[in-house]
Amino acid sequence: MTGTEPAHPQGTPCWASLSASDLDAAQKFYGPLLGWEFVPGLRGVGPYVRALAEGRPVAGIGELPYRSGLPVDWITYFAADSADELAQRIRDHGGTVAVGPLDSELAGRLAVAADPQGAAFGLWQARELRGWPEGREAGDPAWSELVTPSRSARPPSTRACSACPC
Repeated sequence: MTGTEPAHPQGTPCWASLSASDLDAAQKFYGPLLGWEFVPGLRGVGPYVRALAEGRPVAGIGELPYRSGLPVDWITYFAADSADELAQRIRDHGGTVAVGPLDSELAGRLAVAADPQGAAFGLWQARELRGWPEGREAGDPAWSELVTPSRSARPPSTRACSACPC
């Protein structure tokens, strides 16, 4: 963050990343489709780019390790005041923390987790990269949704950890 932009309030969707099996193919698809341009992203997480809409960061795309068996998927990140504290709350409420929390260079601190039903999501504790800019414009993500068999089946972790405003 530049110091002039406040972090998103905890629990607010603030970023989306695609875990892709082919980074070049993903850029060739999403670039023309959404009008995105791409710049190199974080170096410590493998091949990764940031997608820009009219110069504003709107998403990340990272390449999965070859034959990792991991699913190709979009992951919504929720703002966290402390990724470490929320990661522990996720574990306490039956969720799984698969990655992190770990530092993402100077940009922030992240974790990737799943609720007890297996729905993946991320936590983002902003430092230099706030996440989505204020307001929404053309090319920006506009909606993220968790679908469960019923509202009562919604896992307690999404009600109690405040990481997911479901």
